[in-house]
Amino acid sequence: MAQRRNERATSLKTVLISVINGCLGWRRGRSFEKVDLLLTCHDVDRGSIVDGKPYAQITDSFAFFAEMLGYSTLTIAKPYSMLVGHRAHGCPVSINGKSLLMTLLSYSLLGIQRRQLVLTLKTRMWINLLRKTRPKLVVGVQPSEDLCAACKILGIKVYDAQHGVINSQHPWYTTRIKMLEKRLLPNGFLVWDETSKHGLSAAKEKGLDVLVIGHPEFIRYRHEKKSRFDATRIITEGQRPVHVLITLQWGLGDIFSAPEEKGLMGNELIRAIKNSDEKIKWHIRMHPVQMRKNYKKIYSDLLLMFGDSKKIDIDDATLNPLPIVLSSMDLHITYHSTVVIEAGWMGIPSAILCPYVESGNYSSYYQSERKSGIAECVKYSEIEICEWIDIKANERKNLNFIPMDGVADFLSINLR
Repeated sequence: MAQRRNERATSLKTVLISVINGCLGWRRGRSFEKVDLLLTCHDVDRGSIVDGKPYAQITDSFAFFAEMLGYSTLTIAKPYSMLVGHRAHGCPVSINGKSLLMTLLSYSLLGIQRRQLVLTLKTRMWINLLRKTRPKLVVGVQPSEDLCAACKILGIKVYDAQHGVINSQHPWYTTRIKMLEKRLLPNGFLVWDETSKHGLSAAKEKGLDVLVIGHPEFIRYRHEKKSRFDATRIITEGQRPVHVLITLQWGLGDIFSAPEEKGLMGNELIRAIKNSDEKIKWHIRMHPVQMRKNYKKIYSDLLLMFGDSKKIDIDDATLNPLPIVLSSMDLHITYHSTVVIEAGWMGIPSAILCPYVESGNYSSYYQSERKSGIAECVKYSEIEICEWIDIKANERKNLNFIPMDGVADFLSINLR
């Protein structure tokens, strides 16, 4: 309970600071100028650091390809983001003040009436912004209902770009799509692979597009940063440790509730790391939500767990783009992170420690990867984790298995 209160207090503090920043127009960034492609995401979607600034692996990669093709772009930061202006890639524009004003104007009403008024007011806000920017296309990470409604009114196509797991058990891609009016939904979804496409049957039944275009960040780094892949590899040929990536997830405080687990990982995995020898190098990558909201605290908690051990890496694994990190890894361990998919593209075996993936509420997760053998469910036990590492250490396959490369083609068709 104490942990939940602390999380709520931290969240409230973040919102208040971001609202003040937005209301004052502090470092608001670029003006609402005319552009070809309008992008939108939140701070928590900026999961790495590139050239010293927070980088949104999905939307900033779309901007990269659009600008490479000669089109102009603008990113609007979703409320209530603080990484605006020159504090992030692309100089995102803040709408915190505008969004707060629309919310405050609705406080005279309650319940459904209030929600309807907020939707109406924010839709009008977006209509005004879209009329100023006049984009040909809008792409966002989970674009809001009001943005979708505004785009539909103005006849602008808006797409939801995949940023994580999509399957039939995810409420955003099932229950929500079935429940909402079509005018409040995007024109379609841009997904990484055929497996993700199959998880969007609700969208197809609603008459929405589901387009497989690949993973924008992985495509970018495969084609445009290949030399960087080679230059930043941590491992070397010959005698070397096994490099194991551990991807953390947020919101697991109820599962890893013991004081020493700190809501990050279970005691069995902690012991596996502590008791390992120099033959294993552990790279712990925070989830983007953890990175943006509680980086210093989680970093401190991890240091308390493991000390300043040379066999533990946190900074490089967390701050670098995921394709760069994975290019240096041999194995991947997670509770049930989406990185299972991305590691599989690069031939890296994954151990999934969540028991409900094998049988339970998450049984539809990673079926393709588990069927191919690149991922498997492993019991959350120190012994079984270590045995899995011993068996899999020499099974890494070749790279270059990114399933689709259609981002540039999609943009060319929709922006011309």
